[in-house]
Amino acid sequence: MVTLRLDDPDRRWTSVRLDAGPFSGPARRRAGGWERTVDETHLVRLEYNFEVTDPRGRRRHLLDPHAPTIDNPPYGDKSVWRRADYREPGWLRAADPKGRLRRLELPSHLAQPLAVDLWVPRGLSDRRPAPLLWVHDGTDYRERAQLSRWAAHHVGTGLLPPFRIVYADAPRRMQWYSGSERYLRSVRRALTALQEQYPTTPRIAVMGASLGGLTSMVLGARDPRIGAVFSQSGSFFTRLAHDRDNSGFRWYARITRLVDVLGAAPAAHRPLIGMTCGEAEGNYRNNLRLAQRLQASDADVRFVGHPDLHNWTCWRDSLDPTLSNLLRDTWIAVG
Repeated sequence: MVTLRLDDPDRRWTSVRLDAGPFSGPARRRAGGWERTVDETHLVRLEYNFEVTDPRGRRRHLLDPHAPTIDNPPYGDKSVWRRADYREPGWLRAADPKGRLRRLELPSHLAQPLAVDLWVPRGLSDRRPAPLLWVHDGTDYRERAQLSRWAAHHVGTGLLPPFRIVYADAPRRMQWYSGSERYLRSVRRALTALQEQYPTTPRIAVMGASLGGLTSMVLGARDPRIGAVFSQSGSFFTRLAHDRDNSGFRWYARITRLVDVLGAAPAAHRPLIGMTCGEAEGNYRNNLRLAQRLQASDADVRFVGHPDLHNWTCWRDSLDPTLSNLLRDTWIAVG
């Protein structure tokens, strides 16, 4: 157990609440401060802050002055508790990624083209055939999960062949990433346009987190060009009782219909699938359940739990070894 504490020797606050996802709850006054104890069995780190209430009933959030802080847009800064054995991935210490980034507008079935950023590692010419990785929530993966650095490191060490990354964002994320048929068809159309511009070796890979993980899984089930799917903390909502908290989401019913179909029966096309999920987050049960269903329908699924919650640091820290092994087995196996 770990105890998180906010000092309050002058009794400025009438109540204090820990704001930490599923570990949220009221703190108790203890020896000149406020404390809440958390079971860290499934955690190596925890992002949190304190919600304090003053005698006039006004509330605000405070960081822990004794803990490190991370920038967490759009949700605000968070304090971070780290277990003594927590270590950042070694590849974060690699040199700055060498490569070029270019803006592309790809055809779609939406009201506007799909605007994406194409990352190409140093030394890979536009005429050279290479594998392709499509990334949902691309800007966050590039900036917050440091995916270009991860890719450059793994290409530089020879673990992966040089490959191109498409960083795609969704201005209407909740709508598009919740099973929008128009968006799904747009990605497939955009992939065709990319293949016409850049020679692409067989077996495209797609990846995403949360709703982006759901979208990646649905695309992988429908498009035979996709040879690998990497889903992190996928939003695989169900109609089961434990998912009632999600039922107020506008596109909840659409998502549950899609999830019902995934893994329901063996399919002619089965990409390799990698899945990670925070062991302490609410999505864990649904992710494990879907992984088991897919395995039962003869899919090759690698599922790994990570001791964290639903956040970008968790997704960054759990890229390896699942993503690197998945892409190596997908791309190197076909030459």
